[in-house]
Amino acid sequence: MHNTFRGYIRILFICVLLTVSVNSFAQEKSVRFNTRIEKGGNGCGGANITITQNGKPFQTIVTNDDGKVKIDLPYGYNYLIVVSKVQLCTKRFEISTVNVPIDGNPQVFAIEAITLFELQKGIDYSVLNKTLVKAAYDKKSNSIDYDENYINQMLGELDKLRTIRGRSCS
Repeated sequence: MHNTFRGYIRILFICVLLTVSVNSFAQEKSVRFNTRIEKGGNGCGGANITITQNGKPFQTIVTNDDGKVKIDLPYGYNYLIVVSKVQLCTKRFEISTVNVPIDGNPQVFAIEAITLFELQKGIDYSVLNKTLVKAAYDKKSNSIDYDENYINQMLGELDKLRTIRGRSCS
């Protein structure tokens, strides 16, 4: 009887260990987000990156002088990434890791550079209050990808802002 009880305890212990191991492994799956925060073509140190996960605070990062950033975004959530620095513009990005297959290939999403610039008086920067890029898992390409229609719309609005800023600098 005593040996049977020990056998049950061993089996229970093994089941608990397996459950903890499986849960730990599942929580580690994430999308790697790579970018570089720049100002004037150079790395922008001291920029703040605030990340919310499904509307709740998730992580805050301050960039080093090179401006390079690597952020792991666990699967199954919607993220808002806000990049800002005092006296420079603020930019917003949304990345969804919902529906990324846990058993699939590791996912990486990159924006080559996020450029911050100084705000000029008398210019309407309200377009920057909007999310500039939306990205989510695309089943066809089996990767995190841009919402192409949305980004084209935003590029049009940013071109207008760029034109206005260019005129005010001359």
